[in-house]
Amino acid sequence: MTTGSLIDMEQWLEVAMEEYKTLRQESLAAIEQMQRTLQIGLVAIGVVTAFGVDAVKEGTGVQVGPVCFTPAFAAVVVLVSLDELRRAMRAGAHIARLEHKLKWKYPNDPPLTWESKEVGFRPVRHWAATVALFAATTPAVVLGLHKLCGADEWGWFRGALAAALLALVITLWYQRRVHGEIKRQFTKELKGRPEARERPARDR
Repeated sequence: MTTGSLIDMEQWLEVAMEEYKTLRQESLAAIEQMQRTLQIGLVAIGVVTAFGVDAVKEGTGVQVGPVCFTPAFAAVVVLVSLDELRRAMRAGAHIARLEHKLKWKYPNDPPLTWESKEVGFRPVRHWAATVALFAATTPAVVLGLHKLCGADEWGWFRGALAAALLALVITLWYQRRVHGEIKRQFTKELKGRPEARERPARDR
């Protein structure tokens, strides 16, 4: 390999490593923000639930509030966390692509394998987080609906229940959509890895 080729290789490696570090920081920051959002959401739902328990003897309007608010708030928390997830996974897909490029330039001892060892996108944990978040809203919703039922406020009962179910349906639809986008992003990035195209020149 000529001196010029070695210099070009060093320059490419320097640029690749800077991009790698930037993308990794972006991915980790997004994951931390997603986890923080979910934690804050759980705490806030717990506070609203405690309020609903204390206000169990209050009037109709007070009971409707927790029934509608807690699922809606849970939906907002999940939607915000999904946007952070999408940001993290987009960065992760680019990181995996960089790692595959490095692997083919240095096949005997790949320098970076942090993301490329992960196979695809596994959404099970994210569905579990959504289920846990909405499960946390159940006491407030059940208490409110029970109060409305006992007061024969069937119109408010149906409206509040419909609002709670709507929040859940919208959340599940949006999460399914985001997961589909992430899977397509991973497929696109990994199909573009060097071994899927022409094999690049290696050191000789």
